[in-house]
Amino acid sequence: MMIKNIALELKLLIASFVFTLSLFAQPTTFENKGICGGGATTQPSISPFNDQLYYITSDMSPILKSENAGAAWSPIPYYELTGAGQHTKVEFTSDSSILFSFGYTGYPNPKEPKKSIDGGFTWSVLPSDPTNGNVWQLFADPTSTQRVILTAYSKAYISIDGGNTFSTIITSTSSVYIGGVFWDNNDIYIASNTGETSGSALLWVSNDGGSTFNSEPVNGDFPADHFFRYMEGAKVGNQVNLYAVTMYSSFGGLNFTEYWGPTRKVLRLDYGAGNWYSLDGNGLDLASGSGDAHPNIIATCASDPEVVYLGCFHAPGMEVYKSINGGNSWTQVLDCDNSNQNVNVATGWIGAGSSSYNWWWSGPVIGLDVANGNSDVAIITDYMSSHHTRNGGSTWEALFVKPSQLNTIGNNTPDGLSYESNGFEITSCWDLHWFSANDMFASYTDIQGIISHDGGDSWSNNYAYPVNYNTTYTVVPAPDGSKVYACVADKHDMYGSIYLTDALIDPGIGEIFESSDNGLTWTVTHDFGRVVMDMAIDANNPNRFYACIANSIDGGIYYSADDGVTWNLLTTPPRTEGHPIEIEVLTDGTLVAVFSARYDSAQFTASSGVFISEDNGLTWIDRSDPGMHYWTMDLEISPGNDSIWYASVRSHWGPNNLEQGGVYKSSDRGQNWVRIRDFYRVWSMTIHPANPDIAYVCTHDDLNGLQYTENLSSSTPVFERVESYHFANPNRALFNPYDDNEVWVASLGNGLKKGTVSNGPLGFHENRVEGNHIYPNPASDVVFVNTNETEMSANTIMVSNLLGQKVQNVDCSPQTSVYSLDLSALAKGTYFISIITDDSSYTQMLFVE
Repeated sequence: MMIKNIALELKLLIASFVFTLSLFAQPTTFENKGICGGGATTQPSISPFNDQLYYITSDMSPILKSENAGAAWSPIPYYELTGAGQHTKVEFTSDSSILFSFGYTGYPNPKEPKKSIDGGFTWSVLPSDPTNGNVWQLFADPTSTQRVILTAYSKAYISIDGGNTFSTIITSTSSVYIGGVFWDNNDIYIASNTGETSGSALLWVSNDGGSTFNSEPVNGDFPADHFFRYMEGAKVGNQVNLYAVTMYSSFGGLNFTEYWGPTRKVLRLDYGAGNWYSLDGNGLDLASGSGDAHPNIIATCASDPEVVYLGCFHAPGMEVYKSINGGNSWTQVLDCDNSNQNVNVATGWIGAGSSSYNWWWSGPVIGLDVANGNSDVAIITDYMSSHHTRNGGSTWEALFVKPSQLNTIGNNTPDGLSYESNGFEITSCWDLHWFSANDMFASYTDIQGIISHDGGDSWSNNYAYPVNYNTTYTVVPAPDGSKVYACVADKHDMYGSIYLTDALIDPGIGEIFESSDNGLTWTVTHDFGRVVMDMAIDANNPNRFYACIANSIDGGIYYSADDGVTWNLLTTPPRTEGHPIEIEVLTDGTLVAVFSARYDSAQFTASSGVFISEDNGLTWIDRSDPGMHYWTMDLEISPGNDSIWYASVRSHWGPNNLEQGGVYKSSDRGQNWVRIRDFYRVWSMTIHPANPDIAYVCTHDDLNGLQYTENLSSSTPVFERVESYHFANPNRALFNPYDDNEVWVASLGNGLKKGTVSNGPLGFHENRVEGNHIYPNPASDVVFVNTNETEMSANTIMVSNLLGQKVQNVDCSPQTSVYSLDLSALAKGTYFISIITDDSSYTQMLFVE
């Protein structure tokens, strides 16, 4: 009877333990831990009230905020505000508490205007949105809290009551693009392109606070076939001066990628006192004249109206010019030439002299902002990073490394240095591999991968691939740990929303590399000449390799029986069309392959799903639910039970779209499935290695972010949003194999974050001393049990694991009160020690390390 009671007590204690564990298995904070930079940044904003307050948007959607002039950054929580394209910008008003912007808010109205009334901490959708959730641009009046202009594809609107109502001001039969707005009390100047034909640039002017507008044609040196690229204004005394960059384009809604233009002009209009006239010359030599500068963006300063900054491109990189007399003369204040040793730039890991990432990678000045209260402070953005000046352009500093890790001005950017994150994480991470507790490799897009030797606190590119590629998708260890293998490709973001078609994927190339020195040096295992997404090794036959190769003609699952030297394409699973994403080998040798989406002739083909082979790829069985036929992304196999599977599925668009996205579960290796949660789009799921009830789910595109459950084995598990994870599109959660209290999250656009579970509430690491019942705790080889302290006459001491299974048993003697238990045969983890008498028991947790 007592043994049965002990079993029940253990079950209750284990349940209590797991429940308590689940209470803190969600980290309360996530640290930025990846490399910073590496992706495009678009629209910077500097507060006119505090020139240390910066916002910068990114093409990958995070909106970053710094309150200390760029020394440290954090993303605005996506559920408050997240980017919705290259024109998303944080707009200040006359009140530091009131800001406007627009952001992605999920379907069916994906891009809505938003307002903050608490200084940018929380954001709400405006009461009125004439675009019906399709905002392209938004401009707020910095001298008021009431006036806002926004555009849809073919119309522009204004609100004069803080966003409560809007009226139409511009209508086009084609696209509408606004190059800029200058606000001067009741006078408003809008630089507009309608995109209908060449010569559709117009200046719209209101003299009654926005109630009415009249259009005025461009004139003077403004070419008839040009559009406004950007326009800003300044007022000197009573004179309004407008400055513009103009360009030719066949499309009115200009993209930041359109930075090259040999006919571009830099113009000024002294409104009411003449025509548009050119500012070329006097220190500014444009490619449209006799020079080689390609202007892209212009910015002014309200408090210093004669100061003008001009962001340009001149191969290989950025140039910035500055005028202190309204454009009458210019001085070049930044020249990102690869041969000038960063003459006035304190660089990060990008810059002149770097053999890996020189200025060519940064490209043009994309965005530019000048602090309206301090013309010495300016920010520029580019394809890989951002920089700022706080002394009027005399010197510049990278914003994507900690100030203490900036490289010295006037020297080449060194190779191979390690950098810590300052939060400016703007590119995609796919996977994370631990060689040891300290040595790690992170798989990235654009920068292919980074390596750490201090547990992920700092990262570098100080390793050697035989050939450079855009992306590493995963690193796979050999079963004996002697080697690792990297799957690389020149195509990024595979099976996301862009790389779905044969036309984009088939030209891709890739290889498998191998390393036997913890990722420092690599050699070619095999060059497939195709995109390599994943590989697996049969632990029972470690010379057997399997690889996922993406190509509509000869893609599929490849097999090698000689450690990757020679490869053959296995038979094609039914319905599939060459787009595999994952391959697994189960303990009995069964192959499990996941094929992802293919888009052809304006629709998704029914070629996705989960497939198994029980004869090493000679034949395949379709083990897919019908909801998985179009866009399956991942399969998670439950630790300890490879018959329980979880599939991650994305909803698609077009024909056959029944909103199939979500998490699907099978308890019989895919013979039967049930969708246990209907998310719009799911990228992956990760189950806790020691607790199959705890899992993280990475969702995309519908503001569900990182999801968490603590009752996964339930038929109806409950998922909740992890509020402490602030980016909308996580890719994969990964538990540190050396410390499963750490969960790392890789993302599509915000790098890598680490969450740490606190052990405090349970006293997990309380070290028991003699005089207590069990000591030491945690223990390694031996633990002592003092039965005297229980004031019980013990019959048995029993050690059980988390499943309630007995792993050790000791019979007690009345003559002995202290027992030593040999733990050397036990795996690291959590156990329970029970001291059992005839009619009672005492149980305590034990941690073996």
